[in-house]
Amino acid sequence: MRTEDDAAGEILYVATSASELVRIRAGGADSVVLDTTPLTSTPSDMAVCDATLTAVIAQPVPDGVDIIGPLLIFADGFESGDTSSWSSTVQ
Repeated sequence: MRTEDDAAGEILYVATSASELVRIRAGGADSVVLDTTPLTSTPSDMAVCDATLTAVIAQPVPDGVDIIGPLLIFADGFESGDTSSWSSTVQ
């Protein structure tokens, strides 16, 4: 889980057991899922690098990681579906 602030609330990143990285605008009753990014397997842990806006998500099976970036943070000018986003799988 990772959070960033934006003008309308916090942006929350969650690696789920449904094999997705979910981006949520957390604003109490007005919270909304902004988008999801599929992962290659069920995650066991997640780390975020603030300098590169990259998430590294570990998966015990198949002993690999997903690397996703840049994280789409509204406060930094990125929008959902920005074509500069990328993902990679390392095994």
